[in-house]
Amino acid sequence: MKKALTQKDIISLRDFLSSDKTPTKCMNLFSLDGFLTCLVIGPKTLPHSNWLPEIWGETESDEMTWDSMEETENIIGLIMRYNNMKASAIQINPKNSKPLMFERAATQDEGWHIEDWCNGFVAGFNLAYDEWQPLLESKEDSTLIAPLFLFTSEEGRNNLEQDEKFSSYTQENWEAAFNLVISEIHEFWLPYRDELHAVTHQAISRKVGRNEPCPCGSGKKYKNCCLN
Repeated sequence: MKKALTQKDIISLRDFLSSDKTPTKCMNLFSLDGFLTCLVIGPKTLPHSNWLPEIWGETESDEMTWDSMEETENIIGLIMRYNNMKASAIQINPKNSKPLMFERAATQDEGWHIEDWCNGFVAGFNLAYDEWQPLLESKEDSTLIAPLFLFTSEEGRNNLEQDEKFSSYTQENWEAAFNLVISEIHEFWLPYRDELHAVTHQAISRKVGRNEPCPCGSGKKYKNCCLN
């Protein structure tokens, strides 16, 4: 079992993501938290090879700078452990999966990073846009994700500030609101995830060939995905 991240690990990851070694568009710690939260509570589990590159925000003229293979392995290891920690916390108690922007003691950061968090969440959403359509098409549940998008644009933030309901929100109010949104989106997708797992296991039970596409839908060959 992989160890949970310590405060020292979190600070180390925070400092690296905000360092000169990373591209301008690299996620910071708070957008990473929103990004991983979206992946964890979303409609399907994506292979890490699909989402890791999204964190760096590399372009042809602005790439990652690694000092050594050891540093690369350490940072990627921290991110994978963080993802596992996030997934476990949400699975155990989705109604109390506090976003990292509210954990100021753990991050040693007094800033208000709600925009960063929401930008990260939306990046995760866009990575699996087609799979999110059932929620967007649901009249009852489509409103769950709307407030998160508002924080990603100046116009949206202005609308929130002018809304009497939200203009008086304290940190405690926002924390409760985000916990509710996370838990309800997680609950919405549970039947879809259960169905996908059932289909995957049924397909595997029919002895999928090593070189056939993996039944989980990752696009990889079975031998390079769920067989391992």
